[in-house]
Amino acid sequence: MFRGSTFFPLHAEQGSHMLRVGYGVDMLRLVDGKTLVLGGVEVPFERGLDGPGRGDVLVRAVIDAYLGACAFCDPGPVPPIDSDEEDIDALHELSRVGKRASEIDYGVINLDATLLIHRPRISRYLDKMRRNIADALDISPINVSIKERSPEGLGPAGRGEGIEARVMMLIEAGDR
Repeated sequence: MFRGSTFFPLHAEQGSHMLRVGYGVDMLRLVDGKTLVLGGVEVPFERGLDGPGRGDVLVRAVIDAYLGACAFCDPGPVPPIDSDEEDIDALHELSRVGKRASEIDYGVINLDATLLIHRPRISRYLDKMRRNIADALDISPINVSIKERSPEGLGPAGRGEGIEARVMMLIEAGDR
């Protein structure tokens, strides 16, 4: 039924159809002197996230979920998301992962993301984040859910030391 190893099928045989789930998580530290970018949106705040892809923890978790759903243990021509390049555009990298997945007939059905964040409140930016991620994946924003939750003082995100993103993604593989 699959080409590839028993545990990591690379793609479905012609005429087959399957659903796959991916889970992505990322957490980055908030630091002075950086711009806060979430879902490709610059959010006004006195600190930003310290990491590659402009520190966009949300998009990095979406990429992680997509790679997992596709079983891209070795993403091949897709650059690693932990590149040292500071200016890397995480949405561009997400688009590249999506194009690679579509080459083997994988497509996103929907994704659900939760940002664990103490401050700032980001509810007014969520629709723009949804549109940015949907555009990068070439899907409708109705298929992208993003929520913010306060960790109530627990862990680094709850103490305001960082932001964590958790993403579940459902993809479809095979003839669609």
